[in-house]
Amino acid sequence: CNDVWQPEQGLGAAALMALPGWASLSQSPVVLFHAPGGVREPFDKLDRLHSIEVYQRYRRRPPAAQLQQLRAILPTAIWLGPSTAIVRALAELLQDQRLSAGLLRPLLVLSDRIATQAAASGFTEIRRCADLAPATLIAASR
Repeated sequence: CNDVWQPEQGLGAAALMALPGWASLSQSPVVLFHAPGGVREPFDKLDRLHSIEVYQRYRRRPPAAQLQQLRAILPTAIWLGPSTAIVRALAELLQDQRLSAGLLRPLLVLSDRIATQAAASGFTEIRRCADLAPATLIAASR
């Protein structure tokens, strides 16, 4: 399971890393989509962490090296959409970089409002999760 996490919502990053299920991700590519300066420290324990800043008040384009990392994990990515702003930013990034196949990957969302935004942004496989607990997200990603 290759997941894309945005840790600034819900449980703290340290709490996520402490729960079962994260050990199995230690060798997997994990991509964090976050605002500049977002929480990273506990996630730095992962061996293959990629951090991509995509959200701010203005449109943001990640550096070429980060886009290359995104292309590498795209075929197996599972996105997490914790907010409408992150969902919009991710969809725009995928479309702008001609990575629209990423819109076909599963997107886990937390509310009907975010699911509506995700559908409007072009995501096709949208899964509703009750909360951000890692066990819930891991189960929904299977």
